[in-house]
Amino acid sequence: MTLVLGAAFVGAAWAADVAATGRAEANLRLGLADCAEGCGWVDFHDAAVLGGDLRVRFGRQVRVVASGDLRAHGPTDLLALEDSGEIEVLRPFSLKLHEASVGLDGVGAPWFDLVMGVHRERWGTADGLSLVDNLNPYDLEDPTRLDQRLAVPMLLATAHPGNSSIQLGLVPFFVPAALPTDQVDVLAGARDLFDVPGQNATDVREVESRVTMPGDTVLDLGVGGRLALATGPVDVAASWYHGRDSLPQVGGELLLTGFSTDNDRVDVGLPVMYPRIDVAGLEARGELPWELGGWAEVVLVLPERTVATMSAAQLSALATLGAIDEVPDPIPSSVTQDGEPFPRAVVGVERSFGRVYVNAQWLYGFPTERQWSELSHYGLLTLRFTLSDRWILGLRGVSDGAGYLAGAELRYLHGDAAEWWLGSTYIGGSEESALHGFRGVSHAGTGVEVRF
Repeated sequence: MTLVLGAAFVGAAWAADVAATGRAEANLRLGLADCAEGCGWVDFHDAAVLGGDLRVRFGRQVRVVASGDLRAHGPTDLLALEDSGEIEVLRPFSLKLHEASVGLDGVGAPWFDLVMGVHRERWGTADGLSLVDNLNPYDLEDPTRLDQRLAVPMLLATAHPGNSSIQLGLVPFFVPAALPTDQVDVLAGARDLFDVPGQNATDVREVESRVTMPGDTVLDLGVGGRLALATGPVDVAASWYHGRDSLPQVGGELLLTGFSTDNDRVDVGLPVMYPRIDVAGLEARGELPWELGGWAEVVLVLPERTVATMSAAQLSALATLGAIDEVPDPIPSSVTQDGEPFPRAVVGVERSFGRVYVNAQWLYGFPTERQWSELSHYGLLTLRFTLSDRWILGLRGVSDGAGYLAGAELRYLHGDAAEWWLGSTYIGGSEESALHGFRGVSHAGTGVEVRF
């Protein structure tokens, strides 16, 4: 029996249709923020990248996909001299898996498919930032790319009879968003939560986060469903997601430290969690008059309520030691997310005018705005000029009136194989804007990419 099964596997391997591609790239970015003492380098973990995709298909019913990158990072991780003999510390690297999945097509019926493994499933019709694309967590290693997501372990079932499709996705293990190593603030600072109690202890010196991760149980899994219908002129879909918000939020007991060395200044241990969330969405995309392509997504977000509060036990101990005058009554707390339902929406149009491509969008509700009182309106504009067969100039801008992101990128095709880019992104404006937290990754850079 073993020999028969082995022979069957060997025969299937010989009959497989194999396709492989590769890529190599190198990037260098100089920061443009906080240059008073010299501009620092910005690292998106892609100083050098070597990756590839392997796709194997066995007939029409079985497919295997493996895709990933080996990435060299920028600055060294060296903290102690004795670690200088470790090459991975001096020259840090990481492996980023984009997909490792097995797909079964036509399971029981020709219109029913299954995918299992590490997978990225894109939902939504918006070009760029999609509001219904929630099965996969945000990939914000490059925080200027809000359309990027991480591949995660997933079971995805798809039924596609006729011109409709029904999908059910199950994400058993919670994976948080990939955040930049530094220079980006996606949380409210301790100073914005409430005043530190005490006679003079109001100067927050340092903030350290303490993360509470969800448990890997059935109570914390992510699940989503999507019903899509292609009607010809307009494609429409409705979706729902239940799980955890992949972006962190302040919530829990806040701890104070540092009184023993300086009674006028304190350190803060900021409690961080990943609250539960439900997202119901509607989407549509189709052709509009005047040769315009258009899309719209509207979602209703039902978030968990989160509160940051002082530790009563710690405040009592500090009062006993004389670090503060008395235990405040009531215990100070701050609602960081009120838990009330709120909407988000994005509407966009696009059109090409010869060698010029125009994409304009309106966004209501940035991903880091997570209660109705915080929501703002954003305008997004992308222009692409095909200067020649080898030169392309891209311009983009995002603004809510208080903050802005402006970017320009020039691309050149060299030798019909390598694509070289030179560009810059700058983020500025008022602290009232959600974009202000991303200002630290303003940069000018260059890079080259080869696909083979």
